[in-house]
Amino acid sequence: MYDQVTEEDSEEEEMINHYQREIITQTVLKTYFEDMAKVPEGIEALISDLVAEELQNNSLLQDGEAQVSKRVCERLRSWRDVESNTIDMMVEHDFRTERLGSWRSKNDAQVAEAVVEIEFEIFEDLVEELSQDIGGN
Repeated sequence: MYDQVTEEDSEEEEMINHYQREIITQTVLKTYFEDMAKVPEGIEALISDLVAEELQNNSLLQDGEAQVSKRVCERLRSWRDVESNTIDMMVEHDFRTERLGSWRSKNDAQVAEAVVEIEFEIFEDLVEELSQDIGGN
């Protein structure tokens, strides 16, 4: 009996969370993209993910929806200020604005290793492309 009540409560809470996330997502879309005739593809899913993340990180907010909407809009604005071709800067900028403090200092070895791996893969791809171009001519 207790398991059934808990399962029903869990399903109800999940529905409420989904509904709340959808309301906040629509609010952000209307606020942030009010001047656009059509919202770019994938933006609604991105905003929904950001809202879910904010709700998960700040489940004890007093203002709730308004505060989450404001934080998501701030994150979107901060991304607009970053050069469009620098994904690394966008991610790093986003991490810095979160409450993680110095996220890099905790994982310097992992970050350095990942950077080397990514750079090596890019270099391999460029060399392969160059060799194909040279061989093809």
